[in-house]
Amino acid sequence: MFRLINKFGLNTYDGRLFLLFNLFLITFPLHKGLNTMSLELIGINFLISMFFQKQKTLIRIHYEKTKVIIGFLLFYAVMAIPTLLNYSDSGIQKMGYFAALIIMPVFILTSSYNLNEERFKKHVIVFCVAATVASLYLLITAIFRGYLLVESFNYWYFSYSLFAEPLRFQPIYLSLILSISFFLSLFYLIKFNELSRKLKVWVLCGLAVQLMVIFFLSARTSIVITVLMIFYYLLVSIKLKRNKLLSISAVFLVMVTLVFSNKILYQRLVEVIDYKSVKYGGVLLRLEKWDYSLETINRSILFGHGLGTAHKELMKTYKEHDFKLGLEHGYNAHNLYLQILLYSGIIGLICFLGLIYFLLGFNIDSKFNILMVVFLVLFLFNGITESLLERQYGLFTFSFFGSFLYLFIFSCSTNQNKGLYK
Repeated sequence: MFRLINKFGLNTYDGRLFLLFNLFLITFPLHKGLNTMSLELIGINFLISMFFQKQKTLIRIHYEKTKVIIGFLLFYAVMAIPTLLNYSDSGIQKMGYFAALIIMPVFILTSSYNLNEERFKKHVIVFCVAATVASLYLLITAIFRGYLLVESFNYWYFSYSLFAEPLRFQPIYLSLILSISFFLSLFYLIKFNELSRKLKVWVLCGLAVQLMVIFFLSARTSIVITVLMIFYYLLVSIKLKRNKLLSISAVFLVMVTLVFSNKILYQRLVEVIDYKSVKYGGVLLRLEKWDYSLETINRSILFGHGLGTAHKELMKTYKEHDFKLGLEHGYNAHNLYLQILLYSGIIGLICFLGLIYFLLGFNIDSKFNILMVVFLVLFLFNGITESLLERQYGLFTFSFFGSFLYLFIFSCSTNQNKGLYK
C-alpha cells in the first residue's frame, strides 16, 4: 500500500495535486457529479496541506498571484454585499453557489504547486483526450439516434440541444469547453516540436473531431469567436508563410463544409444576419430580454439588486411588459455583463473588468500569455449572448481555467528550466 502511494506521489502535496488536477480535467467535459467531487477532493487536499503538513502557502504567496486572488475576492464581495442587504433564502443559496469564484483561485493560486511546462503538457493531454472522448460519444450517439433508429435522416439529432443532450450539457457551455480544449490541443501540436509523426496525426484527428462537434452544437456566438480565434492563433503561432496559408485554407474549407452540410446550423447562422425575417427567433428573443434587463438595472444601477433579489426584479419587469415567455421559463438576462449589472451594478462590473486585467498578467513576462488571451476572449465573447456564470460549468470554467492558466504562466516566468517551448 505504501509502495503504491510513493509510486504515484500521493505522499507529497505536488503529487496529490497533479493527480487531482487531472481528475478534474478528465471529468470536466464528461460528468458533472464526478467533476464536483474532484473539486471537493482538491479542497480536502488543500486543508490537509495547510493543517497537517503545515505548508504555509498563504504566507509565501507571491504578490502577482495575490492580486488575482484579491480580484476574485472583490468580485465575489460586491455581489455578496447587496445580497446580504436584501436578505433572502435564495440569495444565501446563490452566495454558496458563487463561492466557487473564491474557492478555486484560493486552492490553486495559494498552493506551492510548480506548474512547469512538463506538468502542463501532461494536463493538456488529459483534458484534450477527455474532450475528444466526449465529442466522439456525442457523434456516435447522434448517428445512432438520428440515422439508425429513424426512417429518414434527422438533422436535429446533429444540432444544438438534441446533439448535446446525451452529456446533459447546454450547447453553449459544451461548445466553450471544447473550444478551450481545441486551442490547448492546437498549442500542444504547434509548440511541442518533439512530437512523433504518429502522435501528430492523433492530435490532428482530435482537433478535427472537436471542431466538428463545436459546429454541430450550433452555438452561434461560440462558432464565430472560435473561427476568428483559430485564424488569429494560426497567424501568430505559425512562422512559415507557406504553412500558415495552407493551415488557414484547410481550416476555412472544413468550416464551410460543416456549415453547409447541416441545415439547422445554416438556418441559425442566417438568422443572425436576417433576424427580422424570423417571427420570433433566438436573436429577437435575446434583444427583448436585454431591453427588460436594462430597465431592471436602471432601478439600482450603482450596486445592483443582489444575488437573491435580481431575478425577482427581472420577473417584475417581464410582468409589467406582459412578457409571457420570459415569465413562463424564468429567463435570465442571457448576457454575462447585464447579469453582473443586475447582481452588483456598475461597481460589480468594474471589479469584474479589473479581475480580467489582473488575469492578463501584463507584469509577467512569459511566452505563454497567448493562452490566457485566447481563453479570456473565448469566455468574454461567449458571454455576449449567455449569462455564463449562472451555470456550474460556466462558473467552473472561468474560476478554474482562469486560475490554472495564470498559475502556469506565473510558474513558467519564474522557473529557470528551459525546454519545450520553441
